[in-house]
Formats: sequence, structure tokens, C-alpha cells
Amino acid sequence: MKQRDERRLIENEVIFRQINKDVDDFLHDVGVQHVLPAPFYCECSDIHCTQRIELPAAEYEKIHKGSRNFIVVTGHESPEIEKIVERRDGYCIVEKFQKLPSADEAAYRLKEL
Repeated sequence: MKQRDERRLIENEVIFRQINKDVDDFLHDVGVQHVLPAPFYCECSDIHCTQRIELPAAEYEKIHKGSRNFIVVTGHESPEIEKIVERRDGYCIVEKFQKLPSADEAAYRLKEL
């Protein structure tokens, strides 16, 4: 896979991760981060994927302590840019092989494509 294509896949995932972080922040603001599971977006590289992964916000935060970790629906892994570090019921935790752009950088680059 070309480096540009790999970078774009990663940038797609960074954008979904930022959306999920906003959900997580909201759950903290209203004080329910430990109470109910929340429907977080799959953070796979498919910009058109809208599948959800339900888990408590506290678990989502724990997974993302590693800056290269993402959550993806089982089967949405991209072995050319990431490895599976843990399989869970209905989703996987993956780790990126390379340094990730910030959400702002990723959004800007996607507009250029």
C-alpha cells in the first residue's frame, strides 16, 4: 500500500476518535461516565462506517490511554496500518504502527483530497 493511502486511512480513524472524545467529554460533563454504556463510533479507516461500539466511557478512556490505540468493530481492522492488541465481544482494540496526526491535521488533509 502506498504511504499516502496508509496516511489517509489513519487520518480517517483520527477523526472518528475525536468525535468519540467529544462524546466522552459530554458524558463526564453530565456525570454519567460510569453509569451507562455509550454508543461510540467504530474508529476504523472507512470514512463511511457508522457502526457503534457500546461501552462505558471509563472503559473507552482506559483503552485510549495509549495514544495509538483505537476501537474498531470486529472485522474492520486494517493490518497494513495496525495490529490487534486485544479482542473483545464485538470489537477489537488496535494499535497503529506509526505516529498519528492530530485531529485538526487529519481534518485539514482530508479536505485537500
